[in-house]
Amino acid sequence: MAQALSVLCRLMPGDEECGIQVIADVTSLINRDLMASRGWSAPATLWDKGGMKSTIPFLMHTVRPVMEINVGPTYMTPQSISLASTQRLPSSSAMRMGTSRDYGLPLTRDWVLSPLDHLLRSATSTVFKSLPSSWDATETEVVRTSLLLAKVVRELLNRYSLHDFVMNRDETVFGCMKVFMLEHEQPQNDSVEEVFRDPVIAKFMDELLAPFTWSAIADTSQSSPTEGSLESVATSFLGSSTPFYQYYTDFVALYDSISFSHPQFARLLLPPTSMRYAPDYRKHLWGDFAHVLRTIRTPIDQVISGDLREYLWPIETDSPLLGSYLQTLIQGPLDGFVRLVAVHHIACNIWPDLGGDDLEARKSIKLLRAVAEQADESGTREILRYRQIDSSQLLLPPACFEQGGEWKQIRIELVGRWLGGVIQTRLSPLLRDVVA
Repeated sequence: MAQALSVLCRLMPGDEECGIQVIADVTSLINRDLMASRGWSAPATLWDKGGMKSTIPFLMHTVRPVMEINVGPTYMTPQSISLASTQRLPSSSAMRMGTSRDYGLPLTRDWVLSPLDHLLRSATSTVFKSLPSSWDATETEVVRTSLLLAKVVRELLNRYSLHDFVMNRDETVFGCMKVFMLEHEQPQNDSVEEVFRDPVIAKFMDELLAPFTWSAIADTSQSSPTEGSLESVATSFLGSSTPFYQYYTDFVALYDSISFSHPQFARLLLPPTSMRYAPDYRKHLWGDFAHVLRTIRTPIDQVISGDLREYLWPIETDSPLLGSYLQTLIQGPLDGFVRLVAVHHIACNIWPDLGGDDLEARKSIKLLRAVAEQADESGTREILRYRQIDSSQLLLPPACFEQGGEWKQIRIELVGRWLGGVIQTRLSPLLRDVVA
C-alpha cells in the first residue's frame, strides 16, 4: 500500500485513470482487518457505515476535478486515445504550486483531507451535485473517514521512510482548522452537536497533531525544521484573493462564540501567533480578542511547534502589542503557554540582560512601573525572576524562574534607580526569594 501511495503522489496530468484506480484499491484495503493487524484503533460504527466509501467521490474528484479535460498520458492506450481531449499540460509553475483548478495532478500532500474542502463548500461543490442516490453519509461520517485516511496514509508512508509525501505540520494544522470551520456561518440554535465535539473525530485529530507537539519534538532532542507557513498552505484552498489572515479572524471569532474552551480548538489558535508571522495575528488574538486568552490553557508540552523559540524570538518590540501582553497578564487569569509568552516578552523589554543594551529605558521603566503597581504578586514575581541565558538554550518553567547569579543584584539596583527606594524595598524580597 505504501508503494501504491507513493506512486499516486508522483502521478502527473494524464495519469488520472491510474490515480483513480489506486485510490479505489487503497480505500478498499483500509478496513477492519487492516486496522486490527496494525494495532490501530477505530470504532466499529465506522465500518458499519461502509468505511471509506463515503469519501471516495470526493477523492476521485480531487484526482480529476474537471471531467471534460483528459490529458493524453505519456504511455498511450487505445482507451486513452479515444478519451483524450488535449495533449497540452498545464504550466510547470501551476503544477508545482498546485494552483491550477482544472488539474488535480500532481496531488498535494494534504489530498487525503480534500473531502473537508467539499464539506466547507457544499453549496457550490460539483461533487455534491452529482452524488449517487445511494450515498447517504453524514457530515460527521465524512470527517471521521477523512481523518482516519489521513492517519493511515501517514503511518504507512512513514513506516517506509517516504516522508516527502507525508503532510507536514502546517498542512496538518490547517486541515484540523477546517474541521472546526465547518461550524462557520452555521445556525447555532438547533440541537445538532458540532462536528468537532464528536469523540471519534477529536481522537483522530489528536493523533494527527501529536507528532507536531512540543512534547513529541522534545523527546527527539532536536527541533523540527520550519517548512513553510500556514499562509502558503492555505492558498490552495482559499485562493490568492482571500488572505489567510481573514480566515484566521473568522477562526478566532468562531472559537469565541461556540468553543466553550475546547482544548483542541484553543491550541489551534496559537500557531499563527508565533514570531514567524506578521504582528497582525498576535494583535488580533491578544488585542481584539484578549478576553478569550483566559480560556486558552494549553500546556507547554501540547503546543504545536517545531521549536518553541519561534514564539519567543525575536523579542516583541511593538508597543501596543506589549501593552496587550501586560494587560492580559494583569487582568488574568492567564495559564499555560500563553502566560509564558506574555511574561517572556514583557520581561525581555524591561531587563537589559534579556533584551540587550539597546532597550529604550523609557519603555522599560513604564513597563516595570505598570507591573509593580498593577500586577498581582505572582505576576510581579515572575517578571522579576524571569531569566533566559540565551535564545539557543531555552529554559522552561519553573527553571526560567529559578536561576541564580549577579543579574539579580543588577535588577534590584535598576528597580531602585527607576522606581525609587520604596518600590525597591517592596520588590526586592520577590527577586531574592529564589527557590533552590
